[in-house]
Amino acid sequence: SIGTKINLVNNWNSRETAIDTSTLISSLSSSSITLQYESALAILSNGTIKSWGNNYAGQLGNGTTNASYTPINVSGITTANKIITQEGASIALLSNGAITAWGENTSGKLGDGTSTQRLTPVSISNNYRAVDISLGQSFGCAVLSNGTIRSWGYNIHGQLGNGTNTNSLSHVTVANISNAIAVRSGTNHSIALLSNNTYMVWGVNGYG
Repeated sequence: SIGTKINLVNNWNSRETAIDTSTLISSLSSSSITLQYESALAILSNGTIKSWGNNYAGQLGNGTTNASYTPINVSGITTANKIITQEGASIALLSNGAITAWGENTSGKLGDGTSTQRLTPVSISNNYRAVDISLGQSFGCAVLSNGTIRSWGYNIHGQLGNGTNTNSLSHVTVANISNAIAVRSGTNHSIALLSNNTYMVWGVNGYG
């Protein structure tokens, strides 16, 4: 849960009530924190990212796999607008529409064209401008400025939305979408908000 172990900053012990960590994370931007199991990241008002917690896959982005009980700097990022962390991987959308990713890279879920673990952020933008990003368990998505969506990674359940079940290290285009403005991903499925306030969904549909 959110209130356990080293997510809490500077203490391994569980907490049953909320604690104040603002003295350790100063100048925090609003709506800028992302959590996964045992690690967290936060965008500061100056565009840099702080990370802390478990770092088994390099998801803290500081060039190591050492856990950190206090916030540390993610390497090389100074213009972050959005961050997501999921299953040992982290991804950031920068103010210029570029995307960087780091951490665990099974099935190519970082979107850098490889399945190589990355201990520091690498660019995955492919020279296009993104306006939103999402991460599932082993795949990712990006909404581009032209309204289309690119996806990459694990695809055995159709998570990439391109009409196949083939994994992809490279970015593929989600079919039948040309006016997306936002995307969110669950474990093995995604939903896109379109400019006409309708939605498109793809991926696992086990419970409807």
